[in-house]
Amino acid sequence: MTVSKISSNMTKIFGNALQRMGNILVKRENKIAMVATGLILLACVVMGIFSINGFLGLTRPNASMFPQNIFHDNSNNLRGHPVYQLDRQGRSKAIGRIYLFEQRARVVFYDDLSLPNPAHGRMIVATGSLASLWSLVPDKNRSHINKDIQTLGEAVVDTMTKVTTHPKFSSTYQPEMLRLLSEVLNELNQDVAVSQKFDATSKVFVDEYAERLSLATSDILAPHVAEALMEVVTPSWEGFSRLITGGQLNIVPFETISTKLLANDDFKKIVSSELLKFASDNRVLTAGTELGGIVAEKILDKAEFKILAKNIFYDPAFRGSFRELELVAGQSANGIFKKITGRGDDLIPDPLVMRVLRSMALGRVHVLAIWLPNDEANNSLAERMGAVSAMESL
Repeated sequence: MTVSKISSNMTKIFGNALQRMGNILVKRENKIAMVATGLILLACVVMGIFSINGFLGLTRPNASMFPQNIFHDNSNNLRGHPVYQLDRQGRSKAIGRIYLFEQRARVVFYDDLSLPNPAHGRMIVATGSLASLWSLVPDKNRSHINKDIQTLGEAVVDTMTKVTTHPKFSSTYQPEMLRLLSEVLNELNQDVAVSQKFDATSKVFVDEYAERLSLATSDILAPHVAEALMEVVTPSWEGFSRLITGGQLNIVPFETISTKLLANDDFKKIVSSELLKFASDNRVLTAGTELGGIVAEKILDKAEFKILAKNIFYDPAFRGSFRELELVAGQSANGIFKKITGRGDDLIPDPLVMRVLRSMALGRVHVLAIWLPNDEANNSLAERMGAVSAMESL
């Protein structure tokens, strides 16, 4: 046997030995890696259970029981739903989980958060909706939104005035428009649900806002009413005599009051301010949204109206007016959306609001749970959304 063959055989033997040793080491390392991975996963599970429910009875979770009558028993959902707390600017942070049972809810607070005694706080449990999102909007944002709405409303009124007073509209579109609107109004009058919503909204205005509006405008209105009365009963005793005996009364002076008031800037500011307060009422906002949807649905269901609206919108005579409205509407809508979803001076999107919007977009029921400390700063929100106190600590 030559030296080269001996060297080749030795190389093969040595190589095979190294390969077998490598395979043994790789298998051993794989086993070690698998065991380590399993231990890490087990530790994560244990830590998760510990953070929510305590560790094997050695620690007790920071939990309280609150009443709730919105959701049915959902105790099979072991994950629960997030519970949030709001800061002074309305920004949310997760502070625990809520588990739903029949007529009650168990709220478990994270132990690593420095919270006051949760049992001394109040809990809001509601469904995620447009009404609840509006209730969560901070007061500062609300005032800015009202200004945006007012700007948009003024732009809409200005555009519609330009369009409807245009000779082309009066001669070509007005007769058909009035006929279609008359049909829609007749249908709405026969709808019991619409009548009930309208009556309820009207009652809110009469009971809570009408007197305040009257008092706010009385100083401006009184001189005009007095002047009109003087014009009615003067310049002769004959005019007053006709009033007493039931004859014809000259009411032209009263008819001109509205014209004079609409020309008064102070009067318009007061009325706009009071009507915005009325429109910002959650009950009015909810009813108005529902009524607006019903009216829009009935109008858009009419093929004749769609054709008429399309012809008006694309008519060259009105194109400039609609283009101006489109720009204002886009800016207002963008601003309103940011102020509803954003918090703080920079209007950073709030995670709670975005979660609610995502659930609404997907058609899911969102469990909205917010814990409020017992302080005056939260009284307004607690009253708007029906916050409840804890039943017991667990």
